[in-house]
Amino acid sequence: MICCYELIGKFVTCMSSDHIRNLCKQRDCPVECKEAIQSLIHAAARFSDLPELRELRTLFTGKFGNSLELYISKEFVEKLRQDLPSKEMKIQLLHDVAQEFSIEWNSKALEQRLQSPPQLHEVSFTCH
Repeated sequence: MICCYELIGKFVTCMSSDHIRNLCKQRDCPVECKEAIQSLIHAAARFSDLPELRELRTLFTGKFGNSLELYISKEFVEKLRQDLPSKEMKIQLLHDVAQEFSIEWNSKALEQRLQSPPQLHEVSFTCH
């Protein structure tokens, strides 16, 4: 996850004050800013601890719409994907927390529940 924060810092650095002034004047996004802007837009939904990104997303999508979606940093997307914990890691963490706080918890029941498809419940309505 630290790699993602470093990339966000790099994207913000790319947006120097000169670029910001040019963005305000130009109708289209400069080529050298497209990857940084789209990556920051993408990051806004994934890093709630950086509320400034949401503000940037609002400004950038207001100006450029969805026209930059193809320009997202592949490296950034890959780093985000790598940082997601596996189901097994999540269950192990829950197990460790339960053990640390002396909580009775059956991790096997959760594993079985996660592996089985959700059951549909039949609902019937009666009109009078």
